[in-house]
Amino acid sequence: MVFVIRETEIYQTVMLRHANILGFIAADNKDNGISTELWLITEYHPLGSLYDFLHEHCFLPAALVRAVASIVNGLAHLHLEITGTQGKPAIAHRDLKSRNILVKNDGECCIGDLGFALKLDSSLATVDLSGHSDRVGTKRYMAPEVLDNTIRQTAPETFKQADIYSLGLIIWEMSRRCWVYGLFCPEEYQLPYQGKPAIAHRDLKSRNILVKNDGECCIGDLGFALKLDSSLATVDLSGHSDRVGTKRYMAPEVLDNTIRQTAPETFKQADIYSLGLIIWEMSRRCWVYGLFCPEEYQLPYQDLVSHDPSVEEMKSIVCEQALRPVLPAVWSKHQVLAALQDLMSECWYTNPTARLSAMRVKKSLAALRKQVEVNPGLSVTPPPTVVTPAATHGLPQGIIYYPLVVHSSPLELSHSMVESFSPSEHDLIQTDERFQLDRVKSGQWPRAVCDHLVPTVSLSTVKVPSPQSERQHLLTASVKSVTLQQKA
Repeated sequence: MVFVIRETEIYQTVMLRHANILGFIAADNKDNGISTELWLITEYHPLGSLYDFLHEHCFLPAALVRAVASIVNGLAHLHLEITGTQGKPAIAHRDLKSRNILVKNDGECCIGDLGFALKLDSSLATVDLSGHSDRVGTKRYMAPEVLDNTIRQTAPETFKQADIYSLGLIIWEMSRRCWVYGLFCPEEYQLPYQGKPAIAHRDLKSRNILVKNDGECCIGDLGFALKLDSSLATVDLSGHSDRVGTKRYMAPEVLDNTIRQTAPETFKQADIYSLGLIIWEMSRRCWVYGLFCPEEYQLPYQDLVSHDPSVEEMKSIVCEQALRPVLPAVWSKHQVLAALQDLMSECWYTNPTARLSAMRVKKSLAALRKQVEVNPGLSVTPPPTVVTPAATHGLPQGIIYYPLVVHSSPLELSHSMVESFSPSEHDLIQTDERFQLDRVKSGQWPRAVCDHLVPTVSLSTVKVPSPQSERQHLLTASVKSVTLQQKA
């Protein structure tokens, strides 16, 4: 209530009206029987505060200069003292921030919210703070002399100078949202001094990562996450356990309990180890047509430990035997997979300090993405004769529905494969189209099929090289002629 009354008094100051100061219309109070409501009526600006505006809009350089100049004009008028019979005192705003500045329809701005404003009389040797606090405003925008309480009441100019400090921060906020075409783009909106502590996830695994509709992913489940303060000599684990997460994804130093609380970086490095395992999981499900097929999904160390391994099991495999997930030799034949293979290997080093940082992994992947963009041949997708429309319907580009169904017998599996490759109105495979299977073990058939079945054909046109042990048959046949029979 006090602030509204004071703001009304400031707005009613003679000669205060200015194009870049929020227009005051009226003030009133209303008694509702329980309490008194104080109403302050001002001009309406539909674009809202500068704070909200910057979240969704950006400036071109000319518009930025105009908007900044309008704020400066408004502040200069507030600070200006006009002497004379109908004069105006200098006024310090004392809470200048982007939330207290409104954007007008013409692109200029006006300063509002004068609840903390203070009239300054140059004829007096000191500033009259009766009814005022000497430290008011929004802490984020407070000048150093306000923060450390050294502002001088005997020097009215110092209150104006504190406003200028806040003005500099506002100009910084606005400048970050400027777009200079061909030179730089607007940055994401950020408050002055808006920081974020480093955070270790501590339970990074594929179950805690969600796939978005555009094919990108986002990390979730921060229940075990830990804030890391680099200014402290140790990590505060009060209320936290030093060994949390999913055992299968735990880094060696977490498993053998040698992670150092005196080194915050080690908690990040444990996340990097888990990241390497996730990249391995994803890489196994990659299809490089003509080179290798996606392998059946498998958890890290699935063939080495039980379904729900204990810490002792994982410690034996990861720490004592120093085993890591198998990297198929065929990955090294493809530039993208070879690069990912190197990345994951550098993520799961036993020595935490030898692992890559998240920023280093980010830069490496950015460079890899650029290579794929300029060289489309690195991301060859199977032709329409292999992938049906149903396999890609509703999925992001580059992602194919490819489950590996485990059947009760190889015979059932062979039947299902024949059915899936039988021409129908839903397939793009044409009955008169001829195709080839190059290397049965690494062709278009899933590995589960290849382990149990060999393709045979019934046409006389098929040429099968000898000796049979080479197993590098180049089979050419009509789709209708392909059958699968169980290995003898």
